[in-house]
Amino acid sequence: MILQKLVAAETLLVIPCSKGKRSGGEPSSREQSPWPPDLLTARQSNLETAKADERQLLPAWLRYTGGFYTTAGSELRDAVARDTPLLILSGGYGVLHAEEPIGDYNKILRLTDWPGGLLEDLLIREAGRRDVSSVVAFAASSSDYAKLIRRTKWKEAGLGAFLVTIRNAGTGASGKVPRLLGQAFACFWRGRPAEMYPEGTTVEILG
Repeated sequence: MILQKLVAAETLLVIPCSKGKRSGGEPSSREQSPWPPDLLTARQSNLETAKADERQLLPAWLRYTGGFYTTAGSELRDAVARDTPLLILSGGYGVLHAEEPIGDYNKILRLTDWPGGLLEDLLIREAGRRDVSSVVAFAASSSDYAKLIRRTKWKEAGLGAFLVTIRNAGTGASGKVPRLLGQAFACFWRGRPAEMYPEGTTVEILG
């Protein structure tokens, strides 16, 4: 598998958010955001639509509790602890740094809710900011999360990009796919051989 040639800690990792979220957090504070005004304006609109509750905030990677996050578990925690380049795609926030504090909301990512090209440009920008040459993303194949990754112009930016999806998950795919993607993330992080990845794991070469 081509992923075995990459060093996970030196790669920009892109993962989806989840519907399941942990409640609570720390009181909201007015910290300056590292993101440009275009994203902040779009966020405000989407969070208002989702009736987000930002009175208490948690780091994004801790807020989410869906199948991907519970399965990736210690590997995701290790990636964050080592300050690995890691972004989360979010229906309410667009693009998030892993430790960026967020509130509670319920909104799936729909690309039509965001200005054209904005999220794609931010993904490219973050790859440049973290000085990586490769990107590995994990997403359900037919989701807008995957569509965003596919339409980002990685090759033009000189980046090698790979999208990990799960095919033929069968009955209950909506619940199984996030867990299988979490397993794939864990395998990639640990440098496991191809045969240890979950059945149906597919790697699309995008750049």
